Amino acid sequence: MQSSTPQPETPLTPASPSHVAVAAPAHQDPPTPPRERGASIVQPGRETVSPVGQLPDNTGHRREIAPPAPPPARFEVATVAQRWAPQADQQAAAYTHQQIQVGEVVKRHRQPPEMGWRKTVYTATFRTINLGAGPAERTLIDRKRRITTNIPGNYQITALSMKGGVGKSTLVAAVGTTLRKIRNEAVIAIDANPTYGSLGRLIARDGKPPASIREFLAHNDLTSFSVARQYFGSNDEGLEVLAGNPNVTNPLILTPQVFADTIARTQGFYQLSLVDCGAEIEHQVIPAVLSSSNALMIVGSMNLQGGLAVEKTVDWLAARNGHELLKRSFIVLTDAYRCATKKFVTEVTEKVGPRVRGVKVIPFDAHLRDAQPLVFDALRPRTQTALIELAAELADGFPTAGALVG
Repeated sequence: MQSSTPQPETPLTPASPSHVAVAAPAHQDPPTPPRERGASIVQPGRETVSPVGQLPDNTGHRREIAPPAPPPARFEVATVAQRWAPQADQQAAAYTHQQIQVGEVVKRHRQPPEMGWRKTVYTATFRTINLGAGPAERTLIDRKRRITTNIPGNYQITALSMKGGVGKSTLVAAVGTTLRKIRNEAVIAIDANPTYGSLGRLIARDGKPPASIREFLAHNDLTSFSVARQYFGSNDEGLEVLAGNPNVTNPLILTPQVFADTIARTQGFYQLSLVDCGAEIEHQVIPAVLSSSNALMIVGSMNLQGGLAVEKTVDWLAARNGHELLKRSFIVLTDAYRCATKKFVTEVTEKVGPRVRGVKVIPFDAHLRDAQPLVFDALRPRTQTALIELAAELADGFPTAGALVG
């Protein structure tokens, strides 16, 4: 029996690289080349995604396609404005709602008092206790607000009376000064008294107006306000006056045309004017004055003769179809003779007052009687209050400037 000879073991030697079999990975993605704009997008395990506007066909080429159509509009452009136009809310009756009140949300600013004991408290507490304006001060503030109302054009207030010596010229100076002081705008008073009126003396400093209507109209090329003012006098508050003719040796015949030229020229420089007429209500210039007036102050003194003169003046205006002007006018009773009684004021108010807009009273004041020129701060507080009240009532007509023609 033949015995097998054991074979020697082959020693392990490092294998040559060429003999080493390298196992390939089960799956390996090829490197992704940079994608050009418009190229298709390929994702593993997914179909080729074509870019917008391209679609592969059967040959593998890509063809251009139109973008998808936009979705239909949710509204018609032609009718959308009509759909949302304002209209009556038919469901308003089904529910009620309240509006937000500003005063409940925002703390209202309280105007510090400027007069009376409230001002004393405010000042003494170093402005820490502000009680606000009292009733009298609130009334004063309201009247000043009305006086400063805008005038959309020109506005003329005329003082008229059938009787002289009732304080008419003084009233024009006082009301004009009040308006000028509170409005802080140019105001002019014009003396349309054909017989040497005193208005210029009551307003101009030193009682000497620099010129009169005659010289004012003689300047043919008057277009500058600064040049025009050299013909006017003024008082400390700035009220300006165009005086009548003071020359007794060379009187000025105040015709309707002269007045029309005067008022037309002054209205080019002043929105607000006051006109003082003479007691001769039948004078030829009166119709021209009334035709340019927006409101009247029908002036009378607080005695029987003054009351009768007021009534007769109202009758005269009514007989000439001046009802519209009367509705915008005030009867002003001046206590020039210091004889006012409540009975007299009540009588005039009840009998004649309903024919005009209202009846106002100016109390006696020594400064009104004696002053030349008039200074507002020199008047008694009661007189100042009465003048401010009258000015506020007249100012309520400012927004209607131009409503009356002829």
